Parts: sequence; C-alpha cells; structure tokens
Amino acid sequence: MAAAGRTVAPVHGDPESLPASGLPWPPGHRDRVEGRKVGARVARLIREVAAEVRTDWRKPYFGAVPYLDAMGALDTMADSFYLDSADDIVRYFLANAHTWRGETARRVKAELNGMLAGK
Repeated sequence: MAAAGRTVAPVHGDPESLPASGLPWPPGHRDRVEGRKVGARVARLIREVAAEVRTDWRKPYFGAVPYLDAMGALDTMADSFYLDSADDIVRYFLANAHTWRGETARRVKAELNGMLAGK
C-alpha cells in the first residue's frame, strides 16, 4: 500500500515507465537497458574494473594513471572520455600496465582484453 500522497507506478525494465518519485530501479535493469549481458554472465562496468585496479595496484606506473583515471568515468566500451573512445583508453591503459603483476592483474587484464574483443 502506498503512503498517503504518494503515487506508486508499476516498475518495469523500461526507464520511461519508472516513477519520478525516486523508487529504486528493478533488479537487473542495467542489463536490459544497456545490453551488458555477455553470454551467461554480466560484464562489469569499466569504472568498476578501474576501482578494482586502484585497490590492488598500490603504486600504479605513472604512464597508466591518466588512463586509469579516465576508466573511472566510463561505463561501457561505447562511451568516450572527452575525445578519446573507451576502446582507446582501455588499450592505452593495458599498454602502460606492464608493471602491474599478480593474479588479480592477470584476471583483470584478461577481462579488459575480453571487453576489447567483444566490442
């Protein structure tokens, strides 16, 4: 039951059908709206990957820092950061991330390469 004075509309995956009252998005809405499903799993946002890199790579190589910063503002490979495409930013980050090592580094670099291949 809705509180007095508040209209609650049915929530569907279509952003246009969501109420302006600030109700939360339905579970999995980004997958339907942005088409982020890759096979049976959901690809992470580029900014989520960048956050993991920052957590794991304590002192990033100075050449990778600007690309890591730009990745923090990107969601998908279709985005751009000023005049650079997400594709270019991820490629330049990978080219400058050669000093980042370890299991997390290998996994994240493989994930980014997969994003590049699956554009």
